[in-house]
Amino acid sequence: MPKHRSNRGKYVYVAILLFAIVVVSAIAVSLTRDSRPSASQYFTISHTASVGEFYNGNKSVNVKILGLNVTAVGGDATDVQITIDAQVDRLNDFFTSIPKGTTKPLEIQLKGYLTTLNDKGLFPVEFDMVSPQTQLSTITIYLDPKDVHNL
Repeated sequence: MPKHRSNRGKYVYVAILLFAIVVVSAIAVSLTRDSRPSASQYFTISHTASVGEFYNGNKSVNVKILGLNVTAVGGDATDVQITIDAQVDRLNDFFTSIPKGTTKPLEIQLKGYLTTLNDKGLFPVEFDMVSPQTQLSTITIYLDPKDVHNL
């Protein structure tokens, strides 16, 4: 009989230990979860005008200068960084401050970002955006060919 009771006690201790591990894991996950909004939610980005070289009967463009307007809609933003493939100078393409509701213009110099017309007749351009107030987001904007000036 005593042998049976000691096994039951071991199972109780193991169950308590497993329960404690699950609780500690759940707390750790909730503490490490990033509650900041994504940059795509925090900012509104619009294309202004760009400069590039057209190819393939104007179906492709190699963008050299990308013009954007960035508006902070989720709150005040600091140290806003935009990163795009073929960027000439990543260190200078940022805003130190964008107050909520304020729009800031930005021209990003590119070595060349080749993009092709999509089925809606627009040129997709993809970049990453982040600030201390937001999580990193990959954002796609669509350039209207009439807003891209040929070199």
